[in-house]
Amino acid sequence: MRRRFLMSVGAAAAATTAPAVWAQSAAAGFPSRPVRIVVPYPPGALTDIIPRMVAERLRETWGQPVVVENRPGGSGRVAADHVANAAPDGYTILVGLPDQLAIAPQLYKNTARFDPTRDFAPVTIMLRQAFVLVVRDGLPVANVADYVALARTGSGVVKLASWGEGSAGHVALELLKSMAGVDVLHVPYRGAQAAINAVAGGEVDSMITGYSTAGPFVKSGRIRILATTAATRHADRPDIPTIAEAGYPGYEVQSWYALVVPKATPRAVIDVIRRDVVAALQAPEILERIRSYNAEFVGNTPDEFATLLARDTEKWSRVIRDANIRLD
Repeated sequence: MRRRFLMSVGAAAAATTAPAVWAQSAAAGFPSRPVRIVVPYPPGALTDIIPRMVAERLRETWGQPVVVENRPGGSGRVAADHVANAAPDGYTILVGLPDQLAIAPQLYKNTARFDPTRDFAPVTIMLRQAFVLVVRDGLPVANVADYVALARTGSGVVKLASWGEGSAGHVALELLKSMAGVDVLHVPYRGAQAAINAVAGGEVDSMITGYSTAGPFVKSGRIRILATTAATRHADRPDIPTIAEAGYPGYEVQSWYALVVPKATPRAVIDVIRRDVVAALQAPEILERIRSYNAEFVGNTPDEFATLLARDTEKWSRVIRDANIRLD
């Protein structure tokens, strides 16, 4: 009797510890083959630049190829759906933004083929960045008050570009429209670079985008910055006022650039990826590049990332509901 009892206890203990042992063994040799980092936008933007710099560092650390693959389309939903259906082994990683992970589920309730909570496991947020509201050179506005006043002269008088329907730039506009009580015409483009080119070329009047996208055109004088979407002015650019200061307290939009993997990926593998990505991000040349775009390094834990994602999902769900936006 005692022998049978001890055997049953041992079997139960083995069953309990087996998943943990398997997870540890799964991470022991990781990675043993090439790893893919899938970027949901075309090359050239910060979403592509930083992952490529990180990939170069990871190649040195892991001794394996780390390939950055651009899969644009559907404001990032094409890439997200691809990674959601990949094997949960850590060898396929998605660069995820609020656009795919916090906003798309609210806008595409009937047609979105992935669910961020069900299909992805968080790894870390690499960096975060506030947006800037920019206008084409020649638009007769000097500040946010002028911009809103011009928009109030008629529906569609002011046009704002974004990198796609349901993008963070789009919903940031919807938040401003709801708080200012104006109608600005949204004009979606395929990617941030195409959108900012349209502003610089005079096809549209404005855009809410990252400083990394706007910076070269600001330096050339083809576009001007009116305000930042951050809650407070950036320490390196105290000359740029906030939208909140213009009479819209509480207006704040922060984007982030994160890594997620398919949901069932072992936590031990996730921990290896996060550890080495965070180390790569802290290389002086990468930190300097991040700072040059008025962004900041984050490198948080998967649990901290999950908490932030839940908060942002609730925020954008409210904005989208109040603006009655549906894209399917």
